[in-house]
Amino acid sequence: MRAAEANRPKNEVSATARLARSINLGFFPHLFPISGEVGLEKVLAFIAKLCLRGEPLALAIDKGRELGMLKGLNGDLVYSKAREFLIHYHSLSGSPRERAEKFLRGMGRPAFPEWAERRIPRLRLEAEASIRRNYWFWVNPFKGDQDKALREIGEKIEFERDNDFPELYRVTEGDPSKVKAFKEGKAVIQDKASFAVVKALDPKPGELIYDMASAPGVKTALIMALTEGRAEVVASELSRTRLEKESSFLKLLNVDLRKVHLIQADSRNLLIRRADKVLLDAPCSSSGMVPNDPCVLLTLTPEKVKSFSELQREMLKTAVEISNYVTYSSCSVFPEEGEELVEGFKTIRPSFGEPSGNGVRFWPSQGTQGFFISVITGRKG
Repeated sequence: MRAAEANRPKNEVSATARLARSINLGFFPHLFPISGEVGLEKVLAFIAKLCLRGEPLALAIDKGRELGMLKGLNGDLVYSKAREFLIHYHSLSGSPRERAEKFLRGMGRPAFPEWAERRIPRLRLEAEASIRRNYWFWVNPFKGDQDKALREIGEKIEFERDNDFPELYRVTEGDPSKVKAFKEGKAVIQDKASFAVVKALDPKPGELIYDMASAPGVKTALIMALTEGRAEVVASELSRTRLEKESSFLKLLNVDLRKVHLIQADSRNLLIRRADKVLLDAPCSSSGMVPNDPCVLLTLTPEKVKSFSELQREMLKTAVEISNYVTYSSCSVFPEEGEELVEGFKTIRPSFGEPSGNGVRFWPSQGTQGFFISVITGRKG
C-alpha cells in the first residue's frame, strides 16, 4: 500500500473509490488512489473518455477535480487546454491518452469528424474558429436599474454594444460567468445566434407564444424581457429535471410566472390548439455548439444527425398546425436539421445573419455558435 493511501482517512478513500467505479474508465488502476500530481496528458485523456460517454466538458472537469486529478494544475489552464484538445481530437489517432500526448507535442489541427468535413468543407474553418469562445449578454429589465447593472458589470469585464441588436453586448475582455451580476440574474449570458432566434420570433405584448422546447429557459426569459413582461408563454419541456431548473432560472430573473406556464410534456402531443406564434428551437445534434462545449464533437455521428432530423420534422409538423408564424431554429451545422427541413414550407428569411436556403445561418467564424434560423408561415400549396 502506498504511503499516501495509508495516511488517507478510510471514508475519503471509499468516497473516491465509489466515484471511480461509477465512471469505470479502464485506466483507473494507474490513477487510483491518486498520489501527488497527475500529468496534464492523463487529465485530458480522462476528460475525453467522459466526453465519449456523452458528458459535457464542465461536468468532466468537475469529476476530475473531485478525484484530485487537478492537483498542482491551474484550473483555467486545464479548461483551456481541454477545449483545444477536444477540438483537435478527430485529427489525431490512437487511444485518448495517445491523442493527448500527441496534442501536447503540437500535433493535429482543429477538426470536425472526417465524414462531416467531407460533406461540408467549410467545417475545417469553423473548427479552427471554435477554439475561441465569445460571450454575449443582455441586461435583465426585471432586476432593477439596467444602467446601474451595466456599470457594475463594467467594473469587472469589458464589453461593447452589438451592431445588429442594441439590447445585446459582446464581451471583449474577461469572463462574465465569474461576475456577481450574472450570478444574481441582473444580466443573462446568451450567444448572439441564440438571441437572434427570439428576434426572428418578434414577440409582441399580448401575444400567446408557445415555446416547444423551452429549457433551459433563456429564450423564454428573453421573450418576456422584449415584451416588458406582457406576452404570455406556454413553455413545454419533456424532462422534469430540466423543467425544474428552468423554473428556478426564471425565478432568479424575476420573470412573472403567472405569465409563463411551464408544462412537462412531449410537445408533439401537447393539446394546444392555437397560439399567435410558435418558437421551435428544436433538439438537435448540437454540432453548432462546439465553441460552447467541444465535447459534442466526440459523439457526433451521421446516425445522430439523421435521428434528430426525423424528430425535428415531427415537431415542425405539430408547430405549423398551431400557428401560421413559426420561428424554427437549430444549433446544428447540417442542412438536414436546417435548410432541407424547411423546404416544403412558406418561409420568411430573417433580415440578419448569412442567407442560406430559406433561412439564415450563424457560424463560429462569425464569432457566434452555429445556428440555422427560419420563419415559417405555412405549408406550400
